[in-house]
Amino acid sequence: MGRPWSGIFLGWRKPGVALVEIGFLWCAIAATTAVFIRHSPAAGWLMIPYLVWVGLASYLNLMIWRLNR
Repeated sequence: MGRPWSGIFLGWRKPGVALVEIGFLWCAIAATTAVFIRHSPAAGWLMIPYLVWVGLASYLNLMIWRLNR
């Protein structure tokens, strides 16, 4: 099993690699949300804040990576 985003970003200090990993995480959350919405709309809608939060973290990760190349 690989390192989580925080281990890559903060431990290894590799924001470019962490950006790729958080992209996969965002896609997994989006897919999970889509499945949840089909089975239980309430459960799906409760995933939206998590999806937005990871999107914000992705944006911040991108800006840190771009500003510190």
